[in-house]
Amino acid sequence: MQIDERKQKILWAVVEDYIATAEPVGSRTIARKYKLGVSPATIRNEMADLEEMGLLEQPHTSAGRVPSYLGYRYYVDFLMHPPGVTDEEKLLIQENYRAKVQGVGEVIKRTGQILSELTSYAAVVAAPYASPPAVKHVQLVPFTGDQAMVLVVMDQGAVHHRLLDLPPHITEEDLAKISQVLNAKLRGIGISEIKLTILHEIYGELIRYRRFVTGVMEALRSIGPGHEQIYLGGLFKMLNQPEFKNLERVKTLLSLLEQEDFLC
Repeated sequence: MQIDERKQKILWAVVEDYIATAEPVGSRTIARKYKLGVSPATIRNEMADLEEMGLLEQPHTSAGRVPSYLGYRYYVDFLMHPPGVTDEEKLLIQENYRAKVQGVGEVIKRTGQILSELTSYAAVVAAPYASPPAVKHVQLVPFTGDQAMVLVVMDQGAVHHRLLDLPPHITEEDLAKISQVLNAKLRGIGISEIKLTILHEIYGELIRYRRFVTGVMEALRSIGPGHEQIYLGGLFKMLNQPEFKNLERVKTLLSLLEQEDFLC
């Protein structure tokens, strides 16, 4: 779609003003704030043409115009000029990624925090799995006198841990033996793919630890099948945006963000 330069300037002004205020934009506002060198009447006629072209909409007959989906698309493709990254922003990004991270989840979280900080908006960051993650390594280690920690490393980098009650008769050597058997049987298998035959093999080799091993397997199942890792941050920054001065809009959006299926 081709539109002349004056219409482009007016469309740009409407989108910019609507983003800033979340209110319909009138011709007088454009003439006063954006100094395009034409009268409000001329701007009004051009806005009517833009509406006929499907780039603007008028929510009420007495209101100004707002961008349509097509108008936003044209703005993004042809009119928007994103500012470059400042030295301060580059430093913020470098410092966050230079620090040591613990697995993919930490990278996701930091990325969301950076995006939220730089944009002053809420940020949703997801790490899609090409395939369900599989067990890479299982380690049982003493934690306190009466607890053990189950550490599970997945093949895509995620690290999970669970605490279990440790029976008094199980020693550190026993934990090492159980870890060895679990690694032999579970490596390369997704949590949700652990079949009954595999469980029988595990229990067959660890019969004297049966009750404790049952607790270990329940801990593994609690990790789940490996959904996308999702980080949602900067929610309170949304409240600074004009769209969310309306409490009902905030409630609706927060309700959607609470739904994991929606985010995925």
